Amino acid sequence: MERIAAIGYTELETTARDNLDAMAPLFEKYKLKPVSMHLDVAVLTGKAKTTLAESIDGAKKHGLEDLVYPYVAPADRGSAENYRKLADQMNRAARQVHSAGLTFWYQKAAVECGGEQGQRGSEVFNEAGGDNKVK
Repeated sequence: MERIAAIGYTELETTARDNLDAMAPLFEKYKLKPVSMHLDVAVLTGKAKTTLAESIDGAKKHGLEDLVYPYVAPADRGSAENYRKLADQMNRAARQVHSAGLTFWYQKAAVECGGEQGQRGSEVFNEAGGDNKVK
């Protein structure tokens, strides 16, 4: 944290989702403001250690603005149907996050842009944009 602050950063994105309370004193010490947090990829399916509601509460407690779905697990890739299911889960999560006054982001990766036309995750996610709460 000291090195990050020393090069001039004042905000950061954290992956400290399970220990945000423990990391908060370090953020304060080095005058770094966490503005977004990566979610556990299993939080949308209910298989994570924490729930989406707990992640939202933690984010709000520490003044974060955004929750980020950072990665599509290999088991969730491979077919348009898998991507549609994940898109539905992201849309539901985004509505819940948005209703709490935060923004839900999906961090697109190159893996979602490959494959056959009509089967690409990026295409399915664009088509399944829902109410556009996923940024």
